[in-house]
Order: sequence, then C-alpha cells, then structure tokens
Amino acid sequence: MNATDYLNRSALYRKLVYGPYREFAGVYAAKMSNEGLGRHCTWRSLSLFRDLMDWHVGNGHAPQDLSEVHVDRFLEHRFKHWKPDSGDRSALRRLLLALREKGLIPAALPILRSEHEKIVDVFGQYLSTERGLAAATMGSHKLLSLRFLREVCPLGVDGFAALTPQTVIGYVERHALDGSADSGKAMCGVVRAFLRYLHLKGFISMPLAGCVPSIRRWRLAGLPTFLPPEKVQKVLDACDRTTAMGRRDYAVLMILAKLGLRASEVSNLNLDDIDWQSGTILVHGKGRRQATMPLRHG
Repeated sequence: MNATDYLNRSALYRKLVYGPYREFAGVYAAKMSNEGLGRHCTWRSLSLFRDLMDWHVGNGHAPQDLSEVHVDRFLEHRFKHWKPDSGDRSALRRLLLALREKGLIPAALPILRSEHEKIVDVFGQYLSTERGLAAATMGSHKLLSLRFLREVCPLGVDGFAALTPQTVIGYVERHALDGSADSGKAMCGVVRAFLRYLHLKGFISMPLAGCVPSIRRWRLAGLPTFLPPEKVQKVLDACDRTTAMGRRDYAVLMILAKLGLRASEVSNLNLDDIDWQSGTILVHGKGRRQATMPLRHG
C-alpha cells in the first residue's frame, strides 16, 4: 500500500485535514504521495507532524513560524520520552521543504552552530565513520553528550581544563535518577564514550572515562522481598475452601507462608512425603538434597 492508498483510508489524515493544521497537512500529504512513500512511512510521518504541531503551538508559537530551530528543539524534547527513530529527522525535513515550496513558512535562515554543537557534531561524525554506529544511536549519543557538555563545560573548549573526576561523578549523581535505571545506564555509557573521545582527540589531558560510575540494574529488583502479614491473610482468604481446588490452593499457600519453601519444592511434594504420625514433611531441595521439616499447626 502506497501513500495515496493509505491517505484515502486513514482516520488520522481525516482528523488532520479537518483540524487546525489542515493546510499544512494537505501540503505534506501531497508531498508524500508524489514521492511514492509506503504506508508505514506515511503513517509515522503524519503522527510525527501532529506531535510537532501540537508541541509547537502549545509552546506559544504560530504555525507559520516553524523552522529548523523548532524542529531540533522538538526532537530533543521527544527523545527524552521516546526512543528516537532514524527517519524522524528526514521526515520533518521533508515537511519543511514542502511548506516552503508552497510559501507557507519563511525561507531557511543560516544555521549558526554554537561551540558546544560543533564539538558534538564532530563527535557524531566520529561515531558514524570510525565506530560504525547507526544513525538513531548516533543521534541519541549526540543529544546526551550535548546536555553533558553544556552543564559541565559552559565555556566550551576553555572549560575542558577544569574537568575533574569530581565534576563527572557529580553530573552522574545529579542525573542518574532522571529516568529509569536503563536510561541511567545508557547515560553513563554515552558520557563514558564522550570522555574517551575527548581524551583521544586531545581535548582533555586526563582520561576521565574510567571515573564514570556504573548504575546497576538488578533483575527483578523491583519486586517486593516479602508480603506483610495482612496481605498474606488477604491471599489466604481469597481461597474458596468449600471446593477441592480451593482447599488445595490454601494448603499450598500455607506451606509457602509457614515453612518458607520455594515454589519448586512445593510442586515436588506428594502425599508420601508427609508423615502425619510424627508431624514432619520431607522436602526435596536443590541438588537432590532432602530435608525433614516439622509441620506447623495454626
């Protein structure tokens, strides 16, 4: 399915052409149809267009003021919350080109790059040509590196001499909890790679990459270690003890709660393992080990 077929059926496109950005949406759709884009690319481009315009107008700008500066700020904002896609930037470049061809927005102004941005641009080229990173990965590296550089070196190159391990560690401590543990780990990896690059190219004399602390992401760390007694009682009360299945579930939960057995140990139990006369239970543990435990009453 090409762009034209998709647009004829798309509920998203119908909302856009009857919405506040109808003129922009129509021009953008015609551009994609003329270029013969596929269904998925057209859908993603329209979704990106809607999010961009909502963000742009929501920040107090007129639709006709749209430019590369606003697109860059929008993508920087977006990449903080969603995983970047390699086609996002090219899709929005196509939008700006289409709007300028129709005279709906002003012509592009010369882009003046700051010293921080120039350093990060060269870093991006290094990641692409020498490290072979994909465009999406390179884009996220550049955004995180630019944020780091602006905060710890506000003077640009002149501030590199003042970089110390304490400065780097302080930055990580301030931003490690900005998102999830995974995003914190990703941030540390980017800062480490950027510092390694700065040392390799002679921007800094001290190898600071090794002082970036690691953020541990333990598996199942978010699960509670135990349930308080009142919650255990709620689980037990949920068993319907008037049925055979409910009595079975109640017995299993009581063994887990009273004896502290593992789920695998409970699943391996059978009636022969229970000695009713002596009041003990034979538990089959890991490594074929066995242990006799007393049956608790009450």
